[in-house]
Amino acid sequence: MSKPILAVPAGLQVKRINKLRQRLCWESPVLAPALAALQIRETKILPTAAVSARGILYVNADFFSEKNDPETNFIIIHEVMHVLLRHHERIAGRIPGVWALAIDLVINEAIPHLGIRKEFIEVPDDALWRERD
Repeated sequence: MSKPILAVPAGLQVKRINKLRQRLCWESPVLAPALAALQIRETKILPTAAVSARGILYVNADFFSEKNDPETNFIIIHEVMHVLLRHHERIAGRIPGVWALAIDLVINEAIPHLGIRKEFIEVPDDALWRERD
């Protein structure tokens, strides 16, 4: 599938992500409370995205400018799942790099089974995935 490049200024990427987050609240009532509480902040420190235990989603606007809306939705859901599954609290005693890979794989494999319509989500090509079609 061809991926449109969304060449918009960084601040507009955050607005775009916020708008998509709001649509996802309607699409997934189960995730809606966590999605609604998510605060979005732009950063250049991270190459992609990350979420804090407090529900602050840090996004790199350049990274998201290369993602279409369904891919961005997937990433938003991925990050909010870290908060819902309390991954920040459950790392104790684990090897951080291995833990990060394992939880990313579990989340990515679970997202297509959350009942969200397929036209709303698309697994990004660079997402960690057990197998590809």
